[in-house]
Amino acid sequence: MESLSEANSQFFLDLFKNLSEANRGDVFFSPFSISPALAMVYLGARGDTAAQMEQVLHFIKTTSVHSEFSNQLSSINNKDSTSTIHLANHLFGEKTLLFGKDYLDETRKLYHAELESVDFITSSESARQNINSWVEKQTEGKIVNLLSEGAIDPVTRLLLVSAIYFKGDWQKKFRMDKTKEEQFRLNKKDTKNVMMMYKSAQFNYALLPDVNAQIIELPYAGEDFSMFVLLPKDIENESTGLEKVRIHYALIHWTSKENLHYTKMNLYLPRFKMEETYNLKIYLSIMGMTDVFNTSICDLSGISSAEGLYVSEVIHKAFVDANEEGTVAAVATGLIMKPTPHVFPKVFKVFKADHPFIFFIRHNKSNSILYSARVCSP
Repeated sequence: MESLSEANSQFFLDLFKNLSEANRGDVFFSPFSISPALAMVYLGARGDTAAQMEQVLHFIKTTSVHSEFSNQLSSINNKDSTSTIHLANHLFGEKTLLFGKDYLDETRKLYHAELESVDFITSSESARQNINSWVEKQTEGKIVNLLSEGAIDPVTRLLLVSAIYFKGDWQKKFRMDKTKEEQFRLNKKDTKNVMMMYKSAQFNYALLPDVNAQIIELPYAGEDFSMFVLLPKDIENESTGLEKVRIHYALIHWTSKENLHYTKMNLYLPRFKMEETYNLKIYLSIMGMTDVFNTSICDLSGISSAEGLYVSEVIHKAFVDANEEGTVAAVATGLIMKPTPHVFPKVFKVFKADHPFIFFIRHNKSNSILYSARVCSP
């Protein structure tokens, strides 16, 4: 499973870079909602369309993408996990369109994605509401109105949706009576008041001198999942202070057990709640995935040979709420298709996230990043 984890991590880093450069404030998204949705499209892609997707998704060196995704989905969707995790994929297809039997068999077998026939042609608004209801149910009411009015029209032929709901209690909870109002430094000049949580305990921690930052692991109960918080040592310029802390391909190295040290820490972390919506089409195009959005050259004949298909939109909506008890996060991605080693100095005893930071939530066994964010204003 390592090759797919590495491919997904590289895709996550590329997308994170593009989202961060295009959005000045908070950024929050779920790589593991986006990747399976795109992989289901890739399953039916052919020719140059497939080749571009392979390149952007870093599948080029992965020979068994779909079976490995199936294994990852089964591993993460573990009903014995202490945390609540629910991943769901679904296909909504125009009832008059003939879909390839092999494609439907494979998406059902590998991605547990059933096809639901809907009437996009004469009842597109009803179909949109039906899809939004499905997403809302799968995410325990956290993702509402994934598809805004007008997102679905009579020309729509297929919608692939990938949804994730996660709820995890901290292994070591913050004490409610220790939370107090403190200032969060937005930059060198501006501050805002936040509710700052506190706990003193031992955590896996590392100092990252090459990017002048620290990283700490906050495991959830059962240790199937962890949140990693990447914090610059301080704000060094007139913006957020995160510019020097570019998440790069050392990510897996930074978070390996060999590089983290179990350390007694005084941890301060603000409560935060985030909700973000993106149309990822522009970002994926910038990254090199262009043919799949092109009405004249897109080749998705593996999905249906009856009518030329292309991807018109990639809509992604994410929600997270972190507090003293733990974290609740939910996300949904919809693809609409229409025809055509470091040397560590003495560690800091205080980890205080009172200025912009980056976090990500990882499924530890599969090394899969479920959620990631840049938090500039909690």
